[in-house]
Amino acid sequence: MDYDMLFTLMLIVIATLCIVMLAARRFQKPSEGKYETITLRECDSCGYRERRSFVKGDYVLKINGVCPKCGGTMTIMKIYVEKAEARRQKGYKQISPQ
Repeated sequence: MDYDMLFTLMLIVIATLCIVMLAARRFQKPSEGKYETITLRECDSCGYRERRSFVKGDYVLKINGVCPKCGGTMTIMKIYVEKAEARRQKGYKQISPQ
């Protein structure tokens, strides 16, 4: 068996695998529901927490505003994704993005 035949056989196998993977992907069930990215901010002084929709430029440990309770600095502690219909208060004050 020469190298040209081996190379051709490998290309056929790879092409067949790609076609099978694309076909399988086509029949996958789409993700259900909408998702929203949430930013959780926390006061460094008093521990007050609030959550809001993610804003472009947010990152963890970013100093982000003034605490409405004590005037301390607010720091972004978490950024996560959750289903929109599963949004519960979870003990945080919900605010709209600034």
